[in-house]
Formats: sequence, structure tokens, C-alpha cells
Amino acid sequence: MTVIRRIRIKSCPFVFPVYQIFACIEEITGYFAIAAGALTWWLGITYFVNKVRTKFNLRGIWILNRVIGSIVMLVSVAGLIYTLLGESIY
Repeated sequence: MTVIRRIRIKSCPFVFPVYQIFACIEEITGYFAIAAGALTWWLGITYFVNKVRTKFNLRGIWILNRVIGSIVMLVSVAGLIYTLLGESIY
């Protein structure tokens, strides 16, 4: 009876192998990590600018915005180049 039961469970289309479940969990975790990273970055920059807002005039904030934007663009271009070359920073 146990053999028949196992065959029926294996042939059931709604039972997923464990590795597929873990792959799905990894994918969902990855998406949440990307969203959490973006949210953390936004909140960090907003907090920093809010704290130093009174110490900078409009031109100072404009320069700070350009510097941070340039850093983000450089890291993005470096990531794109590494991706196209099939390399990794690890």
C-alpha cells in the first residue's frame, strides 16, 4: 500500500519537488531584497539631506545631488561592464 501511495503522490501535478520550492523562495527573497535595498537607499539619502539641509544653501544641495548621482551612475556603468564581460567582483 505504501508503494501505491508514493506513486500517486509523485504523479500528482500539484506536488512540487523540494528544490523547486526553495528556488521559488529564493526568487521571492531576491525581489524583496532589491525593494528593501532601494527603500533603504532612499530613506538614507532623505535622512542625510534632511539633517544637513540647514548647513547647505540651494547650490550646496544641488552639488551634493550631482555628486551622489554621479557615484550611482559610475557604479551602474561598472556593473554593466562587468555583466557584459561575464566577470564578477567577488
